Formats: sequence, structure tokens, C-alpha cells
Amino acid sequence: MKKDLSTKLFKTLLALCLAFGMAVLMPLTGTQAATKPARPVISVKSADDGTAIKVTISATERAEGYFIYIKSDTDTKYKKIKTLKNDGTAERSYTIKNLSAGTYSFKVKAYRKNKGKTVKSTYSKVKTVTLEIAVDEGRATLISELSNLKTGDTLTFGSYEQDNNLDNGKEPIEWIVLSNDNDELLVLSKYALDHKKYNETYDRMTWANCTLRKWLNDDFYNAAFSNTEKGLITTKTIINNGNTKYGTEGGKDTQDKVFPLSYEDIINTAYGFNSNRSEYDTARRCAATEYAHAQGVWQRGEYLTVEGKYTCWWWLRSPGADPDSALFVDDGGNIYVSGDFVNFSNVGVRPALYIDLNP
Repeated sequence: MKKDLSTKLFKTLLALCLAFGMAVLMPLTGTQAATKPARPVISVKSADDGTAIKVTISATERAEGYFIYIKSDTDTKYKKIKTLKNDGTAERSYTIKNLSAGTYSFKVKAYRKNKGKTVKSTYSKVKTVTLEIAVDEGRATLISELSNLKTGDTLTFGSYEQDNNLDNGKEPIEWIVLSNDNDELLVLSKYALDHKKYNETYDRMTWANCTLRKWLNDDFYNAAFSNTEKGLITTKTIINNGNTKYGTEGGKDTQDKVFPLSYEDIINTAYGFNSNRSEYDTARRCAATEYAHAQGVWQRGEYLTVEGKYTCWWWLRSPGADPDSALFVDDGGNIYVSGDFVNFSNVGVRPALYIDLNP
């Protein structure tokens, strides 16, 4: 009998402890859940000219900012294009400009800071909008802006991460015009935009089969340009001459949209360069973007650009003294005709491309 009474008393005490514990934990759980922002509600609207879309976010409980994601009908996944850092009315909208015709989907996450950590909401419902203005209309507008440019002029075309702040999206790419023959522009990026080896492994290599060529014509091309901009980039037959001093083969000619300049290009006075490859030419000097420098592009302060920026080394596509080497321009603007190993690190990439001026 005493044993039964003890068992009942133990069970009663255990039940009371569990009930008390749940009463204490439930408010704590609610407090923790309250730190998570509510699910945002968004709307999207296209501009009258059919080249821009505005995303508007309703005021969201407990939100301190928002992450905006976009996916076009040609993309396989969403990418973050903007971080809004305040919840004020003026900061709850963002307009994406210079879009080409197509269907675009958007979703948003709200966020807030809690004890040094970023706490995110669930995604908003996906909102989709279709731009029906023809790509050619945006193309004609852009061509009219580019047609009168001459050698040495600069323009913005495409976008790429440059300030090394991934939260504020990509920055417009600046290009230097090397030539304009009324049919097309040849342009070179003003800055070294990224850090890549000519080839990821040490091997006998030419421009035709190196990893840098694949990266420029695939990863970089798709990351940097809209559909309208892609429609203006010409696929060109790229002549790949050998190294006449050392007799190194240049490899097959290629069909490329994006490419580094050649040795012949970089001593071409019509493009604004000094014809002497040993001259420390300021026109050949180049600074790296903050992003490229953070990725590994080496630069120092011995030589400066005309704007007073530290300079870096950058790849050419031409071969060096041996089949396992490639040329580059050093930080002073001199060309090393012996080159360096194709898997040499710390060298920047300055893309070049042709822009079609025929509407």
C-alpha cells in the first residue's frame, strides 16, 4: 500500500514539474520566435518604357531591411541584386533598370540584426512580370549613345562586382574605346575586374584551350551583361599569333565574344598605346578594382595610373617564351615578352570585346 502511495506521489510531482517547465519555456520560445521578421509582402510593376521593373515592399513587422532576389526566364536560379538597409518608406522600393524583353520573377526576404546575427524571414510570395518591349528597341537606344565615341573615350556597359561590397549589388563596368570604325567598337575594361590564372594547371597551353578563355566567354559573360547587352556583343574571329622572338606557337584562331588583348594590340598606336613594348607606358598601366584586389590581384605603389591609383599586372592572350607561359603587362606598363607560367597567380584580367553599332 505504501509503495502504491509513493508511486502516485512521484507521478504527481513529476507531472507538476513538467507542467511548470513548459510554462517557463513557452514564453521563452515565443520571445525567440518574435525576433524573426514577418514574411514580407511585395508588388512589382514595369515602367512605361518596358525596360525597368520596380519592386515595392509593404511595411513588415520587425524588419530592419530586405534582400531582393531576381530570376529571368533564361536563368536557372535566383540571384540577390539588392540589399535595402532601412525600413523607411523610401527604402522599401527598388527599380531594376536596363532590362531586356522577357519574364522576370522576384522574391524578398526581410531581415533584422539580433545579438550580432542576421535573422531572416521566410521568402515572400514570388511575383512575376513580363516586359514586352522588343529587345531591338533597347538596342537602338544604346547604339545611338555609343556611335559617336572615339579612341580614348570611356563608356559604361554591363555590370560586375567591383567595390567588394556584395550587399549593394554589382557596379557598372567602365570601358576604354580602342577603335570605332562606324560598324563596331573595340573596347577594353578600364580596370582589372577579377583575379584568374591563364590556366588553372601548369601545362603546355594556348589561348584556344586555356581556362581563362572559358571563364571569360561563359561565367564572366553571363554575369556581366543583360540580354540587350549580349545582343550587341559581336562574336569575332580572334587571331592568335605566336611569339616571334622565341618561336612559340600561338595556337588556333578562335571565335570569341570576350578576350584579352594580344601583344600586337598592346603596341598598336592607333589604339593609344606606345609602339615600344619596353616603354613604361602609362596608357598600358591598369589599376585593379577593390574586388579584384581582394580576390588576389597583386598591386603595389611603385607605379601609378594617370589618376594616381596603384597599378597591377594583367594578362595578354599571346604566348610567352615557352608553350607553358603567356604574356602579361606589368605594373609599370612594360610587356614581358618571355611571359610567365600559365598558372602564375596574382595577375588581373582586363576583358576586351567588340560592340556592334548596326541597329
